[in-house]
Amino acid sequence: MALLNGGLKMNSGGRTIRIVVGIAILCLFLLADTSGASPPPAILEINGNEQASGIGDNCWKVENETFSACADYAGIITPAEPLLTSSPFTALLRLPLQELPEELYLRTFRVTDDDELKEYGQGVRVWRPKGNAINIYKRPLEPEPEFNLSLASGLYVFSVGAEWKDKGSVTYGFLVHVNDRDPGKASASPPPAILSIDGNEQASGIGNNCWKTDNEKPMPCGDTFTINTPADPLLTSSPFTAHLSLPLQESPEELGFSAIRVTDDDALNEAANDFRAWRWGLQGMEIQVPLESESDINLSLPPGLYVFNVFAKWEGKGDVSYGFLVQVYEPEGKKNVGFEFVLAITALLLVITIRLKRR
Repeated sequence: MALLNGGLKMNSGGRTIRIVVGIAILCLFLLADTSGASPPPAILEINGNEQASGIGDNCWKVENETFSACADYAGIITPAEPLLTSSPFTALLRLPLQELPEELYLRTFRVTDDDELKEYGQGVRVWRPKGNAINIYKRPLEPEPEFNLSLASGLYVFSVGAEWKDKGSVTYGFLVHVNDRDPGKASASPPPAILSIDGNEQASGIGNNCWKTDNEKPMPCGDTFTINTPADPLLTSSPFTAHLSLPLQESPEELGFSAIRVTDDDALNEAANDFRAWRWGLQGMEIQVPLESESDINLSLPPGLYVFNVFAKWEGKGDVSYGFLVQVYEPEGKKNVGFEFVLAITALLLVITIRLKRR
């Protein structure tokens, strides 16, 4: 009987082993069968040089399957070596499918070594950027879209999100290093405008622009999707007069001027390389200015930090978005009045206190 019981236990144990082995083999089979579920990479081309993307978060459906295999990652995965370029530049994106995606966006993050997750290797880098992204949504959707970009010098992670109706969604990652402009190409960039307040001058930042140099066709364009300003503001108190000098002698055919009150939360980067980028689409006060190459603008603004966004367009030359940064302080007169008022109230209270004690 004991032998029989032992045999039953042995048979039971053998059956358990066989089940475990069978499950392991089935898992290996399933893994092997779905290895093709990994989405193919996208390609980014800049200046004739190509980079195959890293593959991040994705849900991807293989042929003849009714389910999508999904994978989530801790950060944005890019190749280890960046593409090199100077700004402005055009980035051509080649998606792996001929079908048009339903959704497509590009996010650019300026990164430093502190944004990299150190534990990865094998030809890839993984990033967890701390700053806000510049979001670019491409319309109309294309299998090989072009992005015209103008970015400050530095290292950038490009995160591209694409989604196809019957195939799935993928986050692609690229790494791009933007160098200072080649001096031989400096003429392609529009010259800055100048803002003068209280005798102090500030050269503008350059934002979105289409600018034509002599005999150049077609007109090159650079889209920053940001308002770019110098890092250090001009200082003034209100009211004040701002003198705007545009770089061309010809009067513009269009000229817009808006004063936008901002905080540090509206900035997309810390002050670096004498440059700051601010979120595109910030709303401010529109101010009418004459269509002239130079003009005086009388302003009365509450104390605070302001971005001045100037749009100018010349026929046959192009258009530019200029950005200035201005800090408006409390007027000295109001400060003195406030101090004198507080001093008078304090003195009055002191006199009342002394008289009450004497009683």
